[in-house]
Order: sequence, then C-alpha cells, then structure tokens
Amino acid sequence: MKSDDNGINWEHIQSETDGRTGIAMYIPNEDCIWENGISAPSINYCLDCSGGIYNVWLLLKYDDEPNARIGLELDYVEVAQKKLYNNGYLFNYGTQQNWVWMVVTQLEIEKGEHIFSLYAKASEIRVDRVYLSKGEEYPPIDSEWIESERIV
Repeated sequence: MKSDDNGINWEHIQSETDGRTGIAMYIPNEDCIWENGISAPSINYCLDCSGGIYNVWLLLKYDDEPNARIGLELDYVEVAQKKLYNNGYLFNYGTQQNWVWMVVTQLEIEKGEHIFSLYAKASEIRVDRVYLSKGEEYPPIDSEWIESERIV
C-alpha cells in the first residue's frame, strides 16, 4: 500500500466476504479527491499471468456519487481513464450503497509477472476483492472464493 502525500491511506473495514466477517479496504476521510495515481493512496499486487486479455473485476461499495471513483495502473503505467468503466466514475443508482461486482476494464497483459495497482480517486469507496478473468468467466461465488488466488 502507498499513502497519499498527506499520509491518507487505505484502512480495513468489515465486508461481505466470509459471511460478512471479511475485511475490505476503505478510505474513511471525507471529501478527499485525487486526480492521479501518483498522489493517491494505492493497493499494489504482484500478478503472475499466463498472458492475454483480462477482465478486471472489483467487489466494491460506495455510498454517494463523489465516492465512486477509482484508477488503475499496470507496471506503473496508468490505465487511461477512457478505458475504465464510465471513465472511472463508477456511480450508478442501481448499485449505490450495495456490494457489487463490477468489471471496471479489460487489460491486455503479457505472460509473466506484473505489478497491478488500484488507487482511489475519491475517499469512502470500499474494495473487498479484486479478480481477473478471461473470456466470459465470472468471479467465483462466495463459498468458492479462495484468498490470494493466483492467475496462471
């Protein structure tokens, strides 16, 4: 994880995983907006990919429109906002205040190890899980979820 320039960072909060006993990432500070990944708090993952086009899924929750913003990087290169679902503004009245799986983008990733970063563009968004899939595959249902599942 990386804090922003003022020391604001993702924190843990209860989530839907494991019968509502899981832990999600959350930025509790109110009314914070970050325009780019360099200054925003981020969560960073090391991926070992077989290569190809991947759907990037997030299990997330947001309460209001200003909080429903994210950004992504792959190998320290920001994914263009225009390539993210609704340009990175995830808000939808149908999903407001609910835990939902959302495909936020598709990425072409070469075979091998990569650094994948998720960062907040606004505070108070919650992220429970990240899942990368190929083709028509959906994230596994809760009872079949395996923590730290690797893509091979």
